[in-house]
Amino acid sequence: MIKKAKKMLIKPLVLSILALLLTSCVLFRDDPAGITGLNYGVWFNTVWAEWPQIAGVNSFTVELIRNGGPPAALTGDCAQFLIRRVNNGWRVDAPGLHNDSNYVMHIRRADTNDIVHVTSGLQTTPFDRQGYAFIPAGPRPHTLGAYYLDGTPRTNAEIIYVTHENMNEALDPARFPAAGGNSTTPGGNPLIIRFIGTVGVLGYVGDHSGIPVAARNANSFLTIRNSTAGITIEGIGPDAVIYGFGFQIHSSSDVVVRNLSFRKFFEDAIGIHGNNSHVQTHFWIHNNTIYTGQDSRHLPGRDDDHRFGDGAVDITNWANHFTVSYNRFVDSDKVLLWGNSMADMITYGTLHHNWFINAESRMPRVRNGWIHVFNNLYDGVRNYAIGAGHRGNIIAEGNTFRNARRPFIISGIGHGGTSLGEDYPGAIITNLVPDYQILTGRALQPNDMDTFSRITFDPALDIGAHNSYTRRIHTGEVVTRTHTFVPFNPPVSQTIGSAVGSTVGVQTAADSAAKVRAYAGVMRR
Repeated sequence: MIKKAKKMLIKPLVLSILALLLTSCVLFRDDPAGITGLNYGVWFNTVWAEWPQIAGVNSFTVELIRNGGPPAALTGDCAQFLIRRVNNGWRVDAPGLHNDSNYVMHIRRADTNDIVHVTSGLQTTPFDRQGYAFIPAGPRPHTLGAYYLDGTPRTNAEIIYVTHENMNEALDPARFPAAGGNSTTPGGNPLIIRFIGTVGVLGYVGDHSGIPVAARNANSFLTIRNSTAGITIEGIGPDAVIYGFGFQIHSSSDVVVRNLSFRKFFEDAIGIHGNNSHVQTHFWIHNNTIYTGQDSRHLPGRDDDHRFGDGAVDITNWANHFTVSYNRFVDSDKVLLWGNSMADMITYGTLHHNWFINAESRMPRVRNGWIHVFNNLYDGVRNYAIGAGHRGNIIAEGNTFRNARRPFIISGIGHGGTSLGEDYPGAIITNLVPDYQILTGRALQPNDMDTFSRITFDPALDIGAHNSYTRRIHTGEVVTRTHTFVPFNPPVSQTIGSAVGSTVGVQTAADSAAKVRAYAGVMRR
């Protein structure tokens, strides 16, 4: 289950990062030779194929040819876990390939070594890397997580393959402690954790028996603790599911979570928590699909607002410099809590190209810090979408709102939309705010709202650079709370488009909505 990346399919090479060509990153088609049932394609840095069972053949080998070079075979754990039976047939996924490369795949019978399928025209492309996760460059300018920016695993990266059957061996509780304990990466090498299939089962609310031993704690968290070596947690293929538990990234930096579906988590699907310092930096949560958590309202110590778990992706306690992008949130309740107290300072984050489907609130809710929210699709909002709470500063542009109740709000964003008396208001800047270009240093794309969304939007109350309100707090005293927008430093112009090597940048609301529908969430067949 565990091996070093230097022994994998292809050793990392230092390549120039070419243009981000997202338009060709997902390819689905039948084999040109007309072999019935063979399908194959590309998902960014992964090539894949599915084919039907061949009578009398119980195993296959796979080799890849990059840009006309020599073939390189999947071997060892890569072959064992990446070539697998699915849906009465077979599937192979080969992740961690070079960006902007052309691959040919040979699928061979293991018994005779005969080639049974050939796929060609597999052109890899990079993920869209934008936002505050990528500036400043961090401890390793050419990496984030356990991969180089060229798409390949970092040298000496350790790889753990996790299935439901081996989860307790692969996720050793001594290595993933819920509290205290040793670092998740004690050797200092980068770590890749690859989940295959559904990991975890749930018999009843709060049940621990079917989840990894390392996650059998009060909040059912698998914890990444005290690591700065670079970690990528990823799903393999379109069917990797975390069921009945979630991840807690605690006192760590340089972490990526991608291509995973989360279902029936107890607390958060993903919780990122700092440690009262600015040490915990550089997180990228992208291309995940997050459904609802467990309804634990009836359990001791749980609140009435735990109808669907707690949060989807909560980032608190000084964790900073993060990007949350191309995720799909389905029927979520309290979606994104960023900063959970009046003392928290989460500094800088980016939310872009996410798809919120029939969600309740907090998309995001920001307390303290500076968040750039652009090109997201809000497709049914039951309470409110973008909320600037206690001294939060938000720039929102190019977002699409459909059937969204209260697209923006700068007060009254406590539990269930109630006001928290001692909070200060926040500030939200859009292109409708006077002098917005002076405040942000750039032109902003307009947000797009349908009729229903506009009805519940009041620009005089819901957005603005200088906001105040007066209310009676718990002591009985009547107080006035005021907050004025604080400009971003570094500015968002340094986090988007060509400034970080992306050709996407901030799009119009119409263009981004189409892109979100095509690419948000986990890999699709």
